[in-house]
Amino acid sequence: MIQAFLTVVLPPLLILLLVKLVFPKFRASKTPLPPGPKPLPLIGNFFDVTGDMKLDSESYYKWCKELDTDIIHVHVLGTTIIFLNTYEICSELLDKRSSIHSGRAKMPMITELMGWGFHFAFLDYGDM
Repeated sequence: MIQAFLTVVLPPLLILLLVKLVFPKFRASKTPLPPGPKPLPLIGNFFDVTGDMKLDSESYYKWCKELDTDIIHVHVLGTTIIFLNTYEICSELLDKRSSIHSGRAKMPMITELMGWGFHFAFLDYGDM
């Protein structure tokens, strides 16, 4: 059992860790992100966000003050989460620029291959 683990499971994990350490800035999106707390390899800011098992708005406010910004981002297990700190930023991005920043996830299997792109649940913001 240990021999199988050492030969089958461990080498891919070591290669993945090595690639993650060599290319720390590698991500699918090349758009710049706002500042945020420094993430740990592979798990990101998992322990920062779930340290006391609740989302604590005071922690996010403290991060915004430490980083001197109204927008912060955290990585949690491969997912990027953006926090908006002030009403003005929320109004600007979610109300005034909603056509740029709002939308639905792209689902080519459903919309293109299955032909359900016409369905209301899969339309992008502003298509109607």
